[in-house]
Formats: sequence, structure tokens, C-alpha cells
Amino acid sequence: MKKLGERLRTLRLGAKLTQAKIAEFTGTNQSSVNRYEKGKTDPALTVLIWYAEFFNVSLDYIFGLTDDVSHSSGVWGAEPGSGAWASAPGSAAARPKEEGAKPVIVRDIIMESVNAHPDMTAYMYKNSRTEPYVPVTYREFAYDVASLGAKLVSMGLSGKRIAIIGENCYHWDVAYFAALFGAGIAVPLDKELREQEIKYLLKTAECDAVFYTERYDEVMDSEEHVKFKIRMNVYAGTKNPAGILTCKGLISDGKKLPQEKKDSFMATPIDEKAMAALLFTSGTTGNAKGVMLANRGMGTNISDMAVAHNVKPGGVTVSILPVHHIFEVVMGHMFMLTNGVAIAFGDGLKYIQRNMEEVRPTVMLFVPLLFENFYKKIMQGIIERGEEADYRKRVNDYLILRKKLGPEDDSRARMIAREIFKKEQALFGGRLDSVFVGAAALSTEVNQGMQEMGIKVTFGYGMSECGPLMTTTRYFSDTMSKVGSVGPSTPSGQMRIENPDARGVGQVCYKGPTVMLGYFDRPEENEKVMRGGWFHTGDYGAIDEDGWLYLTGRVNNLIVTKTGKNVFPEELEAVLNTHPYIEEIMVYASEDKKRGGALISAQIRPDYERIAHDFGKDAAASGKKVIEILKDAVAEFNSGVANYKRIRYIQIRTEEFVKTPTKKIMRSRNV
Repeated sequence: MKKLGERLRTLRLGAKLTQAKIAEFTGTNQSSVNRYEKGKTDPALTVLIWYAEFFNVSLDYIFGLTDDVSHSSGVWGAEPGSGAWASAPGSAAARPKEEGAKPVIVRDIIMESVNAHPDMTAYMYKNSRTEPYVPVTYREFAYDVASLGAKLVSMGLSGKRIAIIGENCYHWDVAYFAALFGAGIAVPLDKELREQEIKYLLKTAECDAVFYTERYDEVMDSEEHVKFKIRMNVYAGTKNPAGILTCKGLISDGKKLPQEKKDSFMATPIDEKAMAALLFTSGTTGNAKGVMLANRGMGTNISDMAVAHNVKPGGVTVSILPVHHIFEVVMGHMFMLTNGVAIAFGDGLKYIQRNMEEVRPTVMLFVPLLFENFYKKIMQGIIERGEEADYRKRVNDYLILRKKLGPEDDSRARMIAREIFKKEQALFGGRLDSVFVGAAALSTEVNQGMQEMGIKVTFGYGMSECGPLMTTTRYFSDTMSKVGSVGPSTPSGQMRIENPDARGVGQVCYKGPTVMLGYFDRPEENEKVMRGGWFHTGDYGAIDEDGWLYLTGRVNNLIVTKTGKNVFPEELEAVLNTHPYIEEIMVYASEDKKRGGALISAQIRPDYERIAHDFGKDAAASGKKVIEILKDAVAEFNSGVANYKRIRYIQIRTEEFVKTPTKKIMRSRNV
């Protein structure tokens, strides 16, 4: 035990960490860490596993069975072997992956969970919205994926691009994982895309097959470029028209194939560095960028997520975020499956609360807008019942209890909080332990408020291009003391601040195995973001002394809506600039004073000459008529794009935009 303690002390000192900081990270207290290092107390196995993962060493080294420390690398935020924080100019935060480590393949990780929990519930679906949930075991899920995958291979789709579009449902996941497990390359598409966008992306990605839900029947009837069009059912009880390919039918056909066909499919060799999924950014026709992700990148992100959540087998979550989004599919599906958690498919945003009451989730993924809405609903109920004083007293009592129990009993404190805040937590089903929030910035008030009522809030920062997670707050850390931060770098990655100013603020850059292979068929775009081996995020931020990142703003022009959708102004401008009555346009985000968040707006300089030619000089001179013409132009544009890309506010500009010497519009000078 003494040698073990010496090893723990050596690791801590090598990383220049205090005992208090180790206590914070491990969820213990400083006196416990002191006893560990002196050999007076033997740490729990979970604590030792944390040490091994954190310092990137083997348990054999910690137990004194080997003296090889060649893979020890300090802490998050430090250059390998340096112990220096990345807030300094040019420094980097790194925890490199151990040489010779087992390849991270999504199929292998998920199948380990299937073998560990074969008879536990993996999914919960419905036959109709009004009927109860039906469970699917891990064994049944794996058999469905193997059957569908084997059938797709028999159809000649091995290695081909397979698109999936539609609402969250069991068939969506089975189709996605069948592709990812070896049938082909998964191409998930945003369900909010309009017909012209869907067809453009199917053609651009050269898809040979597309899985779609019933809402896209008409789109697929006129789709000419895809060979196999396969219908999925959101609700299992939905009847399908005769004579069409269906996901249900293909799974059934696959089950009839010889077992060796399914076994062969599940043993398909997978190159962890080859493209496994092609994700399209929120792009308008002609400008969407395809993000190429490797199997290994997604698998690594699953492992990275382990530090953010303490999910346990037998837990439950409700899938409510769009599953085509990398945040939901990796964090909300892959990660949950690898940890024995059951995924229940929600009936839509309107029914979120009812679904949570039905399955009583233990863990949830939220985007800020949804989480903030729940918080507002809780607080509104407290005010309407006249219970503000009582609620404040309960919060104070809980905070005192939490402080008394200490970080090592944080989980126990939240268990007690379920009784203290029984009415408030009832909206989430009554047994929610923690939530992970991502895709956009979360209000500090909501973050603090939810944790004050006993719900653990962890947060992550990422982009599709990084698979997606780049940073995450830790489950076994005092996230309440770090409200406002998106956490330190993921264990697999490195993070640095480029050209920091006097405050340490500069562009956030990231490097790691989860970073994309590149943009599909867009080498010029790759050069813009990948420089010197680092992915340049286009975001400003600073890293504190503990290695935690605080975002301060955006370098580029990307608009992030309240629901976490990314909108690129240049793409909207490229389409609208072709309109005959628009001379120039600048799309930007203004403040939505009614609902909060970003309001997609546009300043338009009309083509007065063309308007005068078509409508007369009086029309061109009439501000009212010009506005009417341009509103019609924008309405026409809005009808052809997804809802979150629609321009909600326009302003007529009579003077030319302020521009650079190269005639580029200077956005900051024109808003």
C-alpha cells in the first residue's frame, strides 16, 4: 500500500497539482488524498481507475507491477511532459493516446456492451403515440443490426454511401449502425431540409441508398439518383404501402439469411482511419460542406465522454434532440449504448415532459433552449404558487447540506435533493441524476439554478468537425464553482489558444484523433481550418489556471441559433445575391428580444435600377413598395430552406456597405 501511495504522489507532483485539486477531480476530499499518498488508506478501485485514465498510465504501474512510465503525460491543458498550461502563447494542452492502444471502433465498443448486458433494455419504442413503450434488448438490437447489415451487403451496398433522414426512431438507429458496422458509409441528413436541399445532398454525396420516414414519401417518389429507397416507420404500428422497400422488411429478410452471412457481416474488417460517416453542415444548395468523420474519431469521443458522465447500466434516457446531429448520435446514443443505458424515443418536442414522466430518465442530453424552458417552467410554477420564500429556504438548506457532505458525497447529496425538490424535479420524471448540455451557450442563471435544486449539469463544447466533443466539464468535479466554463480539453485531445491577448483571449485551436478527415471534395475549405496540424475553431476563448476553457466570442461569422443550429451567412447571401431585385445583402444575427438568442436578419441594398425598370420609377422611389418587393423575395427564399435558416427581419439599406480595400463587406462596421 505504501508503494501505491508513493506512485500516486509522484503522479500528482509530476503534474504540479495540489492534493485539493486531486480531491476535486476524484470526488473525494483532501484528507483522503493525503491518506492515500501516505499509504494509510487504500483508494477505491474507481478512484484508482480515475488516476490511470487521468495520468494516462496503466494500473500495473500504479500497483507497482511495472516501472514503465513512458506514457505518463501530465494533465489536461499541459504540453506532454511539461506540466505547463496552455494559456501561455503557443503552448498546448495534451493527453496523447498510448502507443499501441487498441483501435477504437464503434462496433467493437458497442458489442462489448451487448455481450455484457444482452438481456437488458437497449431501446424503447412505441407502436403509436398513445400506446406504451415496447422494450428491445441489447441482444435483439444487435441481431436486427446484423440482419439489416447482411441484407444490405447482399444488395451490393457494401462500401456505398447510405443516407438516413427522418424523425428519431428505432429504425433510424438500426439503419445508421448497420452502415457504421460495415455495410457502408452513413450519411445522416437533417430532417428539416426541404426537397431541393435533400435531393441536392443525395446527389452530391453520391448515395446509393436512402432510408427515410413516411413524411418524405412524396420527395422519394420523384427522387431519381438513388437506387434503393427504403421506408422507415417512426411508430412500429404504421402500415407501409405494398410494393416498396421497407426497413422492417429488409431486417426480416436479413434474419432469413444463413447465420454465417450475419456472422461474416459482424466480422467485416473496419479501417478505423477511413471515412465512416459523412455529415453535412447546415448549408444551402451548392454550399453545404460535408464533414468526413472516421470510425476511430467517433469511438474516441465515446471514451472522452466517460469523464463527463457517471451513467450506469440500467439507466434510462429520452432521445429528443435530432439524431442526425453528431452531438445526439454520439453522446445520446453511442455513449448510452456502451454504458448499458436504455434509449426511449420521444414523441416530439410537444410531448417531452410526458415522455419523461413515462420512462423516468436518469440521464438526459439537452440543448440550452429546451433546458432553459424547463427551468423557466419550474420557476414560474414556484412564483404562481407563492412559494418563492420556501423555495429559497430549501435551496439554502441544500447548499449547506452539500457543503457539509463534501465533494465525495456529491451523489448522496443529489439523492437527498430528490426529496427536497420533489415537486420541481417531477417535471423530469423524479429520478434525473444529471444532464449534459451542448450545441450552444447555456445561461449561467439556468446552470446555477438547476444545480441548486440537485441536478448535476455537465457541459461540453464541440463542433461536427471534431467529432464533436473538444471539451467537457467533469462529472466528478465541482462544476458549480466553474459555472460559465465549457470545461478542460477532452482526454484524447490537445487544446491551445492562438495569439492570446493580454487577457489570455485568442482563437481556440484543437488537435486530436476525433478531428475530421476533412471536408468532402472541398480541399480549399480544409486549408482554411487546418493549419499546422491544428483545427482552427473560429471561436475566441481563454484557459484558466486549471485548464478550463471559457469562450468569449466568435472569430468567424457563424450564427448559432438558440436550438444549437449552425447557420452560415455567406451561404444565404450566395443565394439571395442572385435575386434580380437585390444589389447586395449582408446576413447577420441580431438579438431576438422576445424569445432570446439569435434572430437571423439581413440588410439589403436594393437594385433600384432594376426595380424602376420592372415596376416604374415611382415604385423605386417608394420605400413602401421596395420593402414589399424585397419581403416577397425573402419569403420566396425562406420557403425553400429549413426553418432555422429563414430570415426573420430585413432592413433596407440605401447607401453602399462599408467595405475592405478588396471590396469585401466589413460586417462589424455595418451592423
